[in-house]
Amino acid sequence: FNPKLITPTGLVSDVPRMAKTYNDAVRKMNVSIGSVIAAYSGLSSNNLIDLPTGIRGKHIEAAIRQKVRQISTGSYLDASYLFWAQAHPSSADSQRNYFYTQAVPKSILNSFMDALIQASLRPRLVDYKYLALARAVGEPQAVVLHVEFPQMEIVTLNDSIPKVKSVQLEK
Repeated sequence: FNPKLITPTGLVSDVPRMAKTYNDAVRKMNVSIGSVIAAYSGLSSNNLIDLPTGIRGKHIEAAIRQKVRQISTGSYLDASYLFWAQAHPSSADSQRNYFYTQAVPKSILNSFMDALIQASLRPRLVDYKYLALARAVGEPQAVVLHVEFPQMEIVTLNDSIPKVKSVQLEK
């Protein structure tokens, strides 16, 4: 894998080469391409929002979008994909539901998806990496260390809200 294929913001700079990288990796692992779940971890903007508890089902996403639109500036939400997960603040008002949101610029996520599609990978789910991690851990408070030399990510979950710190490891 060549890290120069992805810019620091998460934009895939060379879609055909990244597609080949994905394709080669999947082929080497001998996995079904129908079982792909993609997790994005580049540039994003986050918010913690609260909604009344009476909002349920399909109405939650519309209410989240409306609330994020109220607190954001300009039309950045129109140019972004919105990911969200329920948060569990310890001092939460029982009459409110809390959600942690991540807005990812469409241009960046589209380059990631273009590379997957060119690699003949059709993810059945695309999620924001740290929200997916928070859901997988299933605990409102946790520390997760992800070591991939020469870097380590320290992900802390506080009230189910992920915070990430990257650290360069020395040889």
